[in-house]
Amino acid sequence: MPADPDNSNADERHVSVTLERTMKRMGQWEYPSWHIAHVQDLSAAGGSGEPATAGVPPSPERFTWSHLPITLHRDAAEGYWYNLSGNVPSVFVVCCENEDQDDDEHAQLTLTTVTLNHDEAAAHLETDDTVLSIAMPPSLHMWLEQFVERNYKPEKRSKRKRTAWGEDQQDEAERPRAQRPIRGN
Repeated sequence: MPADPDNSNADERHVSVTLERTMKRMGQWEYPSWHIAHVQDLSAAGGSGEPATAGVPPSPERFTWSHLPITLHRDAAEGYWYNLSGNVPSVFVVCCENEDQDDDEHAQLTLTTVTLNHDEAAAHLETDDTVLSIAMPPSLHMWLEQFVERNYKPEKRSKRKRTAWGEDQQDEAERPRAQRPIRGN
């Protein structure tokens, strides 16, 4: 995507994301299971710019990333609209597993992207990235809704023109036998 020097096609905010890991048991094996414990819009955090720790007790199984950008682009407005029109508008967190750790008990995820774009999250799922989601905080919901209202104009639906099947068959009958398409028995 070309750079947008005046940032006229984009809007950005920063968030803090806390992931929590729990160990699940399946038979005799344990494996890590991840979920989002908390997402905070730092732009709405009273101007401090620091993540609030209230409601998220510290734990060795919780990992927090702060000042992560969420950038909205005009050309992705349809994906934002799909997110808002769903049952639960969500924040999507895209992660990948650390390949350098052999021990499953200490395995961690590396957070790569935070997005509000439904289509982008689906694309990451198709590439086997880990995509976690959580209900969108009200401040991000209002921000996204305003962006979509300003930038998304749904395309008008139009009917597809029907093919006149009878004319094709008539043309075929008028062609000499050598020029007719070969058909199986």
